[in-house]
Amino acid sequence: MNAPNQNNVRALALKILIGLPLAGLLWTMIFRFLGSSETWNWNIMIVFSSIGVVLGVGSLSSFPFGLSVYRLWNKLIALIDLLIVWLCLPLFYYIFLTPYSLLIRIVGKSKFTLRTHYASSYWKDFDKPKNSRRYLQQF
Repeated sequence: MNAPNQNNVRALALKILIGLPLAGLLWTMIFRFLGSSETWNWNIMIVFSSIGVVLGVGSLSSFPFGLSVYRLWNKLIALIDLLIVWLCLPLFYYIFLTPYSLLIRIVGKSKFTLRTHYASSYWKDFDKPKNSRRYLQQF
């Protein structure tokens, strides 16, 4: 990864300054409408907004602080990416796709077991195109 310059730090600072309060508002709305409480809990938005303002304004005003926020943010994103790839995807595979595959095989709908002929290859021979223009116009 290239060393971040002042434009990269400024862009991230603006994203944090705008994005975290919006994320706080979104989570406040989610907890209000999907939660059991009938009142608005503004504490979530206040926490997200205050973190966003501190990190965003601090990054805009001080380049060394913004550089540390930039590096911390990229490490956080790398950690989230690592968790998604190595935790969520295997769980999805073994919880959803493996039982579906077994169910399809038990029911008998799997196309892999319905081989009609036992050839050494599944390659089908086709006639060559008569006109070389066919190579340019595939469809």
